[in-house]
Amino acid sequence: MLSIYSYTEASQFLRDAWKEKKKRNPAFSMSAWAKQLGLENSSPLSLAFKGRRSLPKKYLPQVVQTLGLSGEEGLYLEALVDLSKAKTPPQRLFYLSRLKNLAPESELSRQVVDEYKFLSEPLHTALIEMTDLKGFRPDPKWIHQRLRIKTTLDEVAEALGRLIELKLLKQDFSTGRLYKTHAFLTTENDVADLGTKKFHEAISKFAAQQVFEQSLDEREFGSYSFNLKKGQMSKAKKKMRKFLDEFFQEFEAPAGEGDDTYQFNLQLFRVTK
Repeated sequence: MLSIYSYTEASQFLRDAWKEKKKRNPAFSMSAWAKQLGLENSSPLSLAFKGRRSLPKKYLPQVVQTLGLSGEEGLYLEALVDLSKAKTPPQRLFYLSRLKNLAPESELSRQVVDEYKFLSEPLHTALIEMTDLKGFRPDPKWIHQRLRIKTTLDEVAEALGRLIELKLLKQDFSTGRLYKTHAFLTTENDVADLGTKKFHEAISKFAAQQVFEQSLDEREFGSYSFNLKKGQMSKAKKKMRKFLDEFFQEFEAPAGEGDDTYQFNLQLFRVTK
């Protein structure tokens, strides 16, 4: 039995719901379901399955009925469709929060929101790296005093708990020490896309502040404008990633030997239309 509350993409839910219907009745066709929904043909369903076009909301009552969803589940499905139509990060965040509010506490919604917060807030990646600092203490107060990122003591404690919950940090209860797990998140595309955009927005604003707050011997900023031929972007990206690999191999301090945590931002974007 599918739980709609474990989804953050309408297209994925509709695909899985269709597979469930086919499993129960192999002879049931997409055209038959489209007819039940009041569609003239199966094209809108096919496009919705592929995520190329959202299913018109006027058909949602029929979807709810044919899938046997409750009223609350129907509202969640409506929010999924709204999320798929959202064009801007604030709109997507609004509907993502609505999904959280509509879903039961025990469902995946809590993890989805935790994943979004990890992906969108620079505090989390800074905390992970700080665990490798020389003399690191797993004490929110000590961490808070060392951070340049403007945050509260409660937010530091909450972020540490979130990283442990997401298995990105592991605590040795005999010593109290925190360790990186080097795990990776596998999360829904909408959440990852929105979270990453919000992260770059936040870390860019933080970098701008450090122009005024850190001395020249503590930072390095450079910015250059140049012209690029069409078709060269892919090669440029590979070159930049190769540079990053070589840079970190040479300069990243071994665990327990680093004195400070730094943020390295690398940006390349168009300034012309």
